[in-house]
Amino acid sequence: MKPLSSISLTFLLVVTAATAQQSASGGSVTGTVLCEDTQGPARHANVFLQAPISNKPGAFMPQGEAFGATTDPDGSFTISNVTPGEYYVITWYPGYISAKEYIFPGALSIEVSGGREPLPSFVPRVTIASGKTERVEIHVKRGGSISGSVSYSDGAPIPNVALTPKFKLSDGKFADSGTGAFHTDSAGHYRIDGLADGSYVVLAGIEGAMVPVFGGDLAGGGGLMIFAGGGMRPSKARVIDVGAPKDYAGVNITIPLTGVHEISGAVAASDGHRLNHGLVRLYPRGEPRFSLAAPLKGDGTFSFHRIPADRYTILVEDASDWKLTPKGDGGQRYQERTLVQRYGPASVDVNVADTDLTNVSLTASPIR
Repeated sequence: MKPLSSISLTFLLVVTAATAQQSASGGSVTGTVLCEDTQGPARHANVFLQAPISNKPGAFMPQGEAFGATTDPDGSFTISNVTPGEYYVITWYPGYISAKEYIFPGALSIEVSGGREPLPSFVPRVTIASGKTERVEIHVKRGGSISGSVSYSDGAPIPNVALTPKFKLSDGKFADSGTGAFHTDSAGHYRIDGLADGSYVVLAGIEGAMVPVFGGDLAGGGGLMIFAGGGMRPSKARVIDVGAPKDYAGVNITIPLTGVHEISGAVAASDGHRLNHGLVRLYPRGEPRFSLAAPLKGDGTFSFHRIPADRYTILVEDASDWKLTPKGDGGQRYQERTLVQRYGPASVDVNVADTDLTNVSLTASPIR
């Protein structure tokens, strides 16, 4: 065997020392996840750490501070090389209540719910120290479930509909459930599980991707959203009082094929010229928390389709004029966008009854 040179030996010692220093700078969490109802292991459950975050909207965990693992067949896990600090240990296992419900911005966090109850035992909080190992045993609790079907008014089932449970707070407002979105199967059936005790409404979104919109919960450009119970108004939605681990079946949603209408129009400045950028929202009058949204087209027009009869508010936000200048770079053509003028929000109330509304007009004022 050829002996190591002094340079090679020095390099090896430096690398070994650096590795030891890096390993010693972090801590670790190890433990076991068990199912409270069976006392068996939660196999292949996702376990990750989340640092406590500010209760201000938009304040999230710093990038690179996510640490996680998947449990082994015996329910054990280890998360290594964790930056020292305070963390919640969060477990996600299908059918069981997620700890994220109780950590801001979860629906049951004290910042959202206003409650003062202590955190459940399956939401442990640990302090990670350099070179130390924290041990936890987590007993996840099976949640309740809501099930039903989604079909058109002629009885035909609708597959692949996105359904989102919304937690109803004590003040009547709604918060997002940490369970995420579920979808109907090929026969239009769905099952939402892993729900913590509480009151829920179920929102179905079809014919358009549901995307976040600032100031509201959901938006579906050109789509349609209907609550269980009928219509787009959360105040008239069917409320399901869930108590784990019971299944609440028969929460069906019917999407109307008749009695729905198109709403379209344009957004212009006070001098009459149409604006070419903005976001147009549509929501039941007096209930802006859930809305449909569509981008303003380049010719200043917008449209919403298959809207049920009701009273609505149409609101344009982030309205502006942009100048588009053709450019060329290395044989590629593109349009350079230059902001000309920003405009304040504008809104109009409309009544949808038995005809389409195809000439809705909004006038926005410039921001000086």
